[in-house]
Amino acid sequence: MSLSADRVRSTGYHAIVHPESAVETVRLLNSPRLYAQLMGGLLAEQPDPTVFQDVLDIGCGPGVWALDLAFTNPETEVVGIDISRQRISYARSMASEQRLPNASFHVMDATEPLCFPDASFDLVNAQFLFEDLPKEVWAPLLLECLRILRPGGIVRLTESEVGFSNSPAHEYLWECYLRASSWANHACSPDGRHLGIINQLQPLLRRLGFQSPEEFRRLYAVEYSSRAGKYQEWCEDLMLKAHHMLPFLTSMGIAPRGELEQVVRRMGEEVWHPNFNGTVLVLVTWGQKP
Repeated sequence: MSLSADRVRSTGYHAIVHPESAVETVRLLNSPRLYAQLMGGLLAEQPDPTVFQDVLDIGCGPGVWALDLAFTNPETEVVGIDISRQRISYARSMASEQRLPNASFHVMDATEPLCFPDASFDLVNAQFLFEDLPKEVWAPLLLECLRILRPGGIVRLTESEVGFSNSPAHEYLWECYLRASSWANHACSPDGRHLGIINQLQPLLRRLGFQSPEEFRRLYAVEYSSRAGKYQEWCEDLMLKAHHMLPFLTSMGIAPRGELEQVVRRMGEEVWHPNFNGTVLVLVTWGQKP
Protein backbone atom coordinates (compact mmCIF):
# COMPACT_ATOMS: atom_id res chain seq x y z
CA MET A 1 0.00 0.00 0.00
CA SER A 2 1.30 3.43 -0.90
CA LEU A 3 1.93 5.82 1.99
CA SER A 4 0.90 9.38 1.22
CA ALA A 5 2.61 12.28 3.02
CA ASP A 6 -0.34 12.44 5.44
CA ARG A 7 -0.15 8.69 6.04
CA VAL A 8 3.59 8.94 6.73
CA ARG A 9 3.01 11.65 9.34
CA SER A 10 0.12 9.83 11.02
CA THR A 11 2.02 6.56 11.34
CA GLY A 12 5.23 8.19 12.54
CA TYR A 13 7.17 6.50 9.72
CA HIS A 14 10.57 8.19 9.61
CA ALA A 15 13.59 6.12 8.63
CA ILE A 16 14.00 5.14 4.99
CA VAL A 17 16.10 2.15 6.05
CA HIS A 18 15.05 -0.03 8.98
CA PRO A 19 17.55 0.54 11.82
CA GLU A 20 18.14 -3.20 12.22
CA SER A 21 18.64 -3.89 8.49
CA ALA A 22 21.37 -6.53 8.19
CA VAL A 23 22.22 -5.42 4.63
CA GLU A 24 22.74 -1.83 5.76
CA THR A 25 24.83 -2.95 8.74
CA VAL A 26 27.15 -4.83 6.39
CA ARG A 27 27.46 -1.74 4.19
CA LEU A 28 28.23 0.46 7.21
CA LEU A 29 31.18 -1.73 8.15
CA ASN A 30 33.00 -0.54 5.01
CA SER A 31 31.57 2.74 3.73
CA PRO A 32 32.90 5.07 6.51
CA ARG A 33 36.47 4.16 5.61
CA LEU A 34 35.80 4.64 1.90
CA TYR A 35 34.58 8.16 2.59
CA ALA A 36 37.45 8.89 4.97
CA GLN A 37 39.90 7.88 2.24
CA LEU A 38 38.08 10.09 -0.26
CA MET A 39 38.34 13.07 2.10
CA GLY A 40 41.95 12.46 3.10
CA GLY A 41 41.25 11.47 6.69
CA LEU A 42 38.64 11.26 9.44
CA LEU A 43 38.68 15.02 10.03
CA ALA A 44 40.95 16.13 7.20
CA GLU A 45 39.24 19.52 6.74
CA GLN A 46 39.76 20.53 10.38
CA PRO A 47 43.03 22.47 11.03
CA ASP A 48 43.87 20.56 14.23
CA PRO A 49 41.68 17.54 15.08
CA THR A 50 43.58 17.01 18.34
CA VAL A 51 41.80 20.03 19.89
CA PHE A 52 38.59 17.97 20.06
CA GLN A 53 38.80 16.29 23.45
CA ASP A 54 35.17 15.13 23.62
CA VAL A 55 33.49 13.98 20.42
CA LEU A 56 29.95 12.75 19.74
CA ASP A 57 29.13 10.72 16.63
CA ILE A 58 25.37 10.80 15.92
CA GLY A 59 24.00 7.84 13.98
CA CYS A 60 27.27 5.97 14.51
CA GLY A 61 25.97 2.65 13.15
CA PRO A 62 28.38 -0.18 14.03
CA GLY A 63 30.87 2.43 15.22
CA VAL A 64 33.52 2.34 12.49
CA TRP A 65 34.19 6.10 12.27
CA ALA A 66 34.08 6.56 16.06
CA LEU A 67 36.38 3.59 16.69
CA ASP A 68 38.88 4.78 14.07
CA LEU A 69 38.92 8.25 15.65
CA ALA A 70 39.37 6.80 19.15
CA PHE A 71 42.27 4.67 17.88
CA THR A 72 43.91 7.55 15.99
CA ASN A 73 43.52 10.03 18.87
CA PRO A 74 43.84 8.10 22.15
CA GLU A 75 43.50 11.30 24.20
CA THR A 76 40.06 11.98 22.71
CA GLU A 77 36.90 10.63 24.35
CA VAL A 78 34.56 9.47 21.59
CA VAL A 79 30.87 8.71 22.18
CA GLY A 80 28.70 7.11 19.52
CA ILE A 81 24.91 6.98 19.55
CA ASP A 82 22.50 5.10 17.31
CA ILE A 83 18.88 3.95 17.49
CA SER A 84 19.90 0.38 16.55
CA ARG A 85 20.59 -1.87 19.54
CA GLN A 86 22.21 -4.40 17.26
CA ARG A 87 24.72 -1.91 15.88
CA ILE A 88 25.48 -0.44 19.29
CA SER A 89 26.11 -3.94 20.65
CA TYR A 90 28.54 -4.58 17.81
CA ALA A 91 30.32 -1.24 18.36
CA ARG A 92 30.73 -1.99 22.07
CA SER A 93 32.18 -5.41 21.36
CA MET A 94 34.65 -3.89 18.88
CA ALA A 95 35.71 -1.21 21.39
CA SER A 96 36.42 -3.97 23.89
CA GLU A 97 38.21 -6.18 21.36
CA GLN A 98 40.36 -3.29 20.15
CA ARG A 99 41.02 -2.15 23.73
CA LEU A 100 39.73 1.36 23.23
CA PRO A 101 38.58 2.61 26.64
CA ASN A 102 38.12 6.09 25.13
CA ALA A 103 35.22 4.88 22.91
CA SER A 104 31.73 4.32 24.33
CA PHE A 105 28.38 3.70 22.67
CA HIS A 106 24.75 4.25 23.64
CA VAL A 107 21.33 3.50 22.18
CA MET A 108 19.66 6.85 21.58
CA ASP A 109 17.06 8.30 19.21
CA ALA A 110 18.42 11.44 17.53
CA THR A 111 14.89 12.60 16.70
CA GLU A 112 14.34 13.14 20.45
CA PRO A 113 16.21 15.49 22.84
CA LEU A 114 19.72 14.13 23.38
CA CYS A 115 20.54 12.77 26.84
CA PHE A 116 23.65 14.87 27.40
CA PRO A 117 24.22 17.95 29.57
CA ASP A 118 24.77 21.38 28.05
CA ALA A 119 28.30 22.08 26.78
CA SER A 120 29.42 18.42 26.82
CA PHE A 121 31.32 18.16 23.53
CA ASP A 122 33.93 19.91 21.41
CA LEU A 123 32.79 18.21 18.19
CA VAL A 124 29.50 16.66 17.09
CA ASN A 125 29.81 14.55 13.95
CA ALA A 126 26.85 13.34 11.88
CA GLN A 127 27.21 11.50 8.59
CA PHE A 128 24.47 10.57 6.13
CA LEU A 129 21.48 11.11 8.40
CA PHE A 130 19.21 11.93 5.45
CA GLU A 131 17.60 8.50 5.45
CA ASP A 132 16.95 8.65 9.21
CA LEU A 133 15.46 12.13 9.47
CA PRO A 134 12.34 13.67 7.94
CA LYS A 135 13.17 17.20 6.91
CA GLU A 136 11.36 18.91 9.82
CA VAL A 137 13.63 17.13 12.32
CA TRP A 138 16.88 18.68 11.06
CA ALA A 139 16.44 22.03 12.82
CA PRO A 140 15.54 20.57 16.26
CA LEU A 141 18.47 18.16 16.04
CA LEU A 142 20.93 20.90 15.13
CA LEU A 143 19.62 23.05 17.98
CA GLU A 144 20.32 20.12 20.29
CA CYS A 145 23.85 20.00 18.85
CA LEU A 146 24.19 23.71 19.57
CA ARG A 147 23.10 23.08 23.17
CA ILE A 148 25.52 20.23 23.89
CA LEU A 149 28.51 21.89 22.21
CA ARG A 150 30.94 23.99 24.20
CA PRO A 151 31.58 27.56 23.01
CA GLY A 152 33.82 27.30 19.96
CA GLY A 153 32.71 23.71 19.36
CA ILE A 154 32.00 22.31 15.90
CA VAL A 155 29.08 20.44 14.39
CA ARG A 156 30.23 18.56 11.29
CA LEU A 157 27.73 17.23 8.73
CA THR A 158 28.31 14.92 5.78
CA GLU A 159 25.58 14.30 3.19
CA SER A 160 25.31 13.48 -0.50
CA GLU A 161 23.11 13.81 -3.54
CA VAL A 162 21.96 10.83 -5.58
CA GLY A 163 24.45 9.56 -8.11
CA PHE A 164 24.11 9.85 -11.88
CA SER A 165 25.40 7.39 -14.46
CA ASN A 166 25.06 5.89 -17.93
CA SER A 167 23.19 2.85 -16.55
CA PRO A 168 19.44 2.96 -17.39
CA ALA A 169 18.56 0.71 -14.45
CA HIS A 170 20.67 2.84 -12.07
CA GLU A 171 18.89 5.99 -13.25
CA TYR A 172 15.44 4.41 -12.96
CA LEU A 173 16.10 3.10 -9.43
CA TRP A 174 17.32 6.49 -8.22
CA GLU A 175 14.30 8.16 -9.83
CA CYS A 176 12.12 5.82 -7.75
CA TYR A 177 14.16 6.64 -4.65
CA LEU A 178 13.75 10.38 -5.19
CA ARG A 179 10.00 10.02 -5.59
CA ALA A 180 9.64 7.88 -2.49
CA SER A 181 11.91 10.15 -0.43
CA SER A 182 9.76 13.12 -1.38
CA TRP A 183 6.57 11.28 -0.41
CA ALA A 184 8.16 10.27 2.92
CA ASN A 185 8.98 13.93 3.68
CA HIS A 186 12.75 13.48 3.61
CA ALA A 187 13.68 15.24 0.36
CA CYS A 188 14.26 18.99 0.50
CA SER A 189 13.92 19.63 -3.23
CA PRO A 190 10.83 21.67 -4.22
CA ASP A 191 10.13 19.49 -7.26
CA GLY A 192 11.49 16.08 -6.19
CA ARG A 193 14.16 15.96 -8.90
CA HIS A 194 16.97 15.71 -6.36
CA LEU A 195 17.38 15.21 -2.62
CA GLY A 196 18.18 18.87 -2.06
CA ILE A 197 19.96 18.30 1.24
CA ILE A 198 23.52 19.37 0.47
CA ASN A 199 22.53 22.89 -0.58
CA GLN A 200 20.34 23.35 2.51
CA LEU A 201 22.73 22.45 5.34
CA GLN A 202 25.00 25.48 5.52
CA PRO A 203 22.17 28.06 5.29
CA LEU A 204 20.33 26.11 7.99
CA LEU A 205 23.36 26.17 10.27
CA ARG A 206 23.57 29.95 9.90
CA ARG A 207 19.87 30.45 10.59
CA LEU A 208 20.15 28.44 13.79
CA GLY A 209 23.01 30.53 15.16
CA PHE A 210 26.16 28.70 14.07
CA GLN A 211 29.05 30.55 12.50
CA SER A 212 29.50 28.93 9.10
CA PRO A 213 31.29 31.04 6.49
CA GLU A 214 31.61 29.76 2.93
CA GLU A 215 35.00 28.20 3.62
CA PHE A 216 33.39 25.85 6.15
CA ARG A 217 32.55 23.35 3.41
CA ARG A 218 34.23 20.78 1.20
CA LEU A 219 32.60 19.25 -1.88
CA TYR A 220 33.84 15.89 -3.18
CA ALA A 221 33.02 13.91 -6.30
CA VAL A 222 32.98 10.14 -5.87
CA GLU A 223 33.90 8.63 -9.22
CA TYR A 224 32.69 5.04 -9.36
CA SER A 225 33.23 4.48 -13.07
CA SER A 226 34.81 1.27 -14.32
CA ARG A 227 38.25 2.85 -14.76
CA ALA A 228 38.28 4.82 -11.50
CA GLY A 229 40.26 4.01 -8.39
CA LYS A 230 38.32 2.01 -5.78
CA TYR A 231 35.79 1.12 -8.51
CA GLN A 232 35.06 -2.30 -7.06
CA GLU A 233 34.67 -1.02 -3.47
CA TRP A 234 32.37 1.87 -4.46
CA CYS A 235 30.20 -0.33 -6.70
CA GLU A 236 29.87 -2.97 -4.00
CA ASP A 237 28.70 -0.19 -1.68
CA LEU A 238 26.26 0.99 -4.36
CA MET A 239 24.77 -2.47 -4.84
CA LEU A 240 24.30 -2.97 -1.11
CA LYS A 241 22.55 0.38 -0.97
CA ALA A 242 20.29 -0.64 -3.85
CA HIS A 243 19.29 -3.81 -2.02
CA HIS A 244 18.64 -2.06 1.29
CA MET A 245 16.27 0.49 -0.25
CA LEU A 246 13.93 -2.15 -1.72
CA PRO A 247 11.69 -2.56 1.36
CA PHE A 248 11.25 1.21 1.54
CA LEU A 249 10.38 1.56 -2.14
CA THR A 250 7.92 -1.31 -1.89
CA SER A 251 6.27 0.09 1.25
CA MET A 252 5.82 3.45 -0.47
CA GLY A 253 3.97 1.78 -3.34
CA ILE A 254 6.57 2.64 -5.99
CA ALA A 255 6.41 -0.82 -7.59
CA PRO A 256 6.04 -4.49 -6.60
CA ARG A 257 9.09 -6.00 -4.88
CA GLY A 258 9.71 -8.49 -7.70
CA GLU A 259 9.77 -5.74 -10.31
CA LEU A 260 12.25 -3.69 -8.28
CA GLU A 261 14.47 -6.73 -7.73
CA GLN A 262 14.65 -7.16 -11.51
CA VAL A 263 15.75 -3.53 -11.83
CA VAL A 264 18.50 -4.09 -9.24
CA ARG A 265 19.69 -7.21 -11.10
CA ARG A 266 19.87 -5.24 -14.37
CA MET A 267 21.71 -2.46 -12.57
CA GLY A 268 24.25 -4.99 -11.30
CA GLU A 269 24.92 -6.14 -14.85
CA GLU A 270 25.28 -2.56 -16.10
CA VAL A 271 27.43 -1.36 -13.20
CA TRP A 272 30.00 -4.09 -13.80
CA HIS A 273 30.18 -3.39 -17.52
CA PRO A 274 33.61 -2.13 -18.72
CA ASN A 275 32.03 1.09 -20.07
CA PHE A 276 30.09 2.01 -16.93
CA ASN A 277 30.39 5.61 -15.70
CA GLY A 278 28.98 6.94 -12.43
CA THR A 279 29.50 9.93 -10.13
CA VAL A 280 28.00 11.15 -6.86
CA LEU A 281 28.57 14.43 -4.99
CA VAL A 282 29.36 14.43 -1.27
CA LEU A 283 29.42 17.54 0.92
CA VAL A 284 31.12 18.06 4.28
CA THR A 285 30.02 21.27 5.95
CA TRP A 286 30.40 22.48 9.51
CA GLY A 287 29.36 25.21 11.86
CA GLN A 288 30.95 26.66 14.99
CA LYS A 289 29.12 27.56 18.18
CA PRO A 290 29.85 31.21 19.03
